[in-house]
Amino acid sequence: MGIEDLRELLKAEREIDEEISKVENQLKFLNPHMSMGSEMHAEKKDQLLRKREALLEQKKRVVQWLSQLGETAEEPIVAKPIDQGEEAREAVGKDKSPSPSEARARTVATIVKELGILKPQMYGESDYQSLEQQNPGFLAFAVAATRPDLRTKVLNLQDHRRFFRLAQELAAAYHGRELSTLQTDWKKHKPKEFRRRSS
Repeated sequence: MGIEDLRELLKAEREIDEEISKVENQLKFLNPHMSMGSEMHAEKKDQLLRKREALLEQKKRVVQWLSQLGETAEEPIVAKPIDQGEEAREAVGKDKSPSPSEARARTVATIVKELGILKPQMYGESDYQSLEQQNPGFLAFAVAATRPDLRTKVLNLQDHRRFFRLAQELAAAYHGRELSTLQTDWKKHKPKEFRRRSS
């Protein structure tokens, strides 16, 4: 797999992220209107949930491919920035291809967003089961299904004011790495939307 394949994967990941964001925004807009009991709203929500599930599965495959690419390459693949935008300027002197560490940080970001969607609705076991059925593509549920300790933490989301550590624990289990590794990955490669602005 070469540079062109890498660029195609990165492009695909960005496009999938954009589509997931659009779907999640539509769901946030739709949820307040669900109390109306409209069959049309329920049908629309089902369509959006199915679409999001498919997109999350696509993203999971892309992240796995990126991770495999980084781990199997004998030498680091160095590529020029795809464009001359802000990200390219920020990466001056560091125009390496995304590493497995960056891919793992993106997994943390994905799970943080999932937990943010789940928290307002998660108050007990019945909510957990219902949300798990509604969001079968969520990595948080996929990992929790294999780790009872993490399932309990997801179930008790209301106890977490911020859940970056929980997302890191889930991502660590997903990638088969230590929590400390994911914490380092997150510190180094967290997406811009999660970075605090310095005052």
